[in-house]
Amino acid sequence: MTENDIAEFAAIWEAAMELYGKAPSDTATTLAFRVLEKYTIEDVRRGLEAHMADPERGQFAPKPADIIAKISGDSARDGRPTADEAWATAIQADDEAVTVVWTEETAHAWGVARPILAEGDPVGARMAFRAAYERAVKDAREQRRRVRWTPSLGHDLEGRRQAIEQAVADGRIEASAAAKFLPPAEPRPRALLEASGRSADAQTIRTHLRALLRKIKCVNAQRGNSNPQPWAE
Repeated sequence: MTENDIAEFAAIWEAAMELYGKAPSDTATTLAFRVLEKYTIEDVRRGLEAHMADPERGQFAPKPADIIAKISGDSARDGRPTADEAWATAIQADDEAVTVVWTEETAHAWGVARPILAEGDPVGARMAFRAAYERAVKDAREQRRRVRWTPSLGHDLEGRRQAIEQAVADGRIEASAAAKFLPPAEPRPRALLEASGRSADAQTIRTHLRALLRKIKCVNAQRGNSNPQPWAE
């Protein structure tokens, strides 16, 4: 909150206290504001409402610590994985063929852990990862930053496609942004496209494919490829 939020904070804080038969002084209200100042006014409003709706704690007038507990509880459900879940994702990135979709905090912690893993110390790497990850998540939640998922692209193109499409399905990457991470679709031979357009039978398509493979063999031979792919006609 900022100084501009003091009046709004005072109004909702005093209204909440009124429900409990309390009339806080200006000094008490100002002190509560200072304690909760690092949160947004929307966070404080939701925290107050959550406290009052709590069947147990809500029977008592709220203190700033009660509001912080409710706000922190909401933050813990912000979609960020636990440290163990994040490690299970990050360790896959040790294989450069594999595409992983991870949070910014996971990527940061992996950067800390990977050199230790490269030295042959998986236990130390995991411990370093957990410590770095938990610090990064704590900092992100204190600053009220939303979770952000990004891909780390591996060179296995089909695996990349599957990982990105799954991330879109899970709501971690917007479909509109996914295209730039996907490998380009393989072009189909013109003759095959034309044959498909004429509803060609299987034999016609096989004939076109054989012709295409012969062309590729010829190109390999002209380039001096001494080990062409053993395609069979």
